[in-house]
Amino acid sequence: MSTEESFVDAPRPDRYDHATLTGDTWAVHGGNRPDETTGAIRTPIAMANSYRLPADPTALAEDDPDLLVYTRESGANQLGLQDKLAHAERGEAAAVFTTGMAALHGAFFTILAPGDHVIVSDIVYMGTFDLLTSLLPKKMGVQVDLVDITDLNAVRAVIRPSTKLIHTEVICNPDPKVADVAALARIAHGAGALLTVDSTFTPPPLMRPLDHGADLVMHSLTKYINGHGDAMGGVAIGDRDLVDQIKFGALHHVGGAIAPFNAWLIMRGSLTLPLRLQRHCENAQAIAEFLASDPRIDLVAYPGLAGDPHHASASVQLTGGYGGIVSFAIAGSHQDRVQFIDDLRLITSAVSLGHDETLIAYEHYPPERAAGFREPFGDHGLIRLAVGLESAKDLIADLDAALTTVYGPRT
Repeated sequence: MSTEESFVDAPRPDRYDHATLTGDTWAVHGGNRPDETTGAIRTPIAMANSYRLPADPTALAEDDPDLLVYTRESGANQLGLQDKLAHAERGEAAAVFTTGMAALHGAFFTILAPGDHVIVSDIVYMGTFDLLTSLLPKKMGVQVDLVDITDLNAVRAVIRPSTKLIHTEVICNPDPKVADVAALARIAHGAGALLTVDSTFTPPPLMRPLDHGADLVMHSLTKYINGHGDAMGGVAIGDRDLVDQIKFGALHHVGGAIAPFNAWLIMRGSLTLPLRLQRHCENAQAIAEFLASDPRIDLVAYPGLAGDPHHASASVQLTGGYGGIVSFAIAGSHQDRVQFIDDLRLITSAVSLGHDETLIAYEHYPPERAAGFREPFGDHGLIRLAVGLESAKDLIADLDAALTTVYGPRT
């Protein structure tokens, strides 16, 4: 088909109809509604706790979880953000929360009941690890098996009649193993269970887990989708029935609704998500290749490296790059690694990721938390580099200089 014919056959794009938008146009127009009162072309911030009721409130559709009555349940800015994120992930609906952990808790609280069994990746974000291995077992009697999520036979081996959920991250945090989402979905559904996927490290357009069979995809909106390190939020996205259950059960009655200003900030940040992701991935690839070639580094874990054991799985599932997180280990003493971090002049030592600036965090994890880590992360600790948008040349120069201060020049 010629270029001229493809334009003729394509539907006319309409910013209010996602089905007509191609490429990354959704990032710019999704969820936005001009203000009818002022004509402002961006959705304004609705800083209100309550919304005006009709003359007869009994006529309200109480089966609508997005009804605008009280901001603890639903707000105007929340609705726009939910609409955008649902379409971005090709889901039917989205529930937006105040943080990523609130979204995870809301999903697990809704899906699970006392006595249910959960299979979870042995490498997940530490907040998720504690929620699933400590809080939910103690408070709800949920039973949990930690498993190497990349070993499908190991996953199958721990399936029980009571298994209700398999949970994983696409790229695991902080040791970046890569889960095969489609294979895990088949295992979960064959056992009558659901698959939930935290895709914070791999937001669209890098990955869309629902397209691979996942039942719910979650994000910490605080990270890449916001992208500026100035607002917190979380989201669970999937089919409408399940998402509505999450809204009624865990959002309306337990709390955790996102504040209007945070929803507005995240909506604003998400406009540039595809462009930012491209730069995050390019920078991370360059830095990972630099570190992998440096004899002062013991191990570099990044799925974009051809020699990484998870490169093939990542290449099949991801589009446009391998994410912005590089994990690595350096030998020497604990004090050597502390000095390396302290000597950095451009890169900031701080938690979180997906910001415009590059952040680095060095941590020794307790044995039960690090049991699934690759060596030498257990012995030397793990340094997680959340690569930002600066010049890759400058970032590499900063890393090289700090390594030279502690370990001497590259040889």
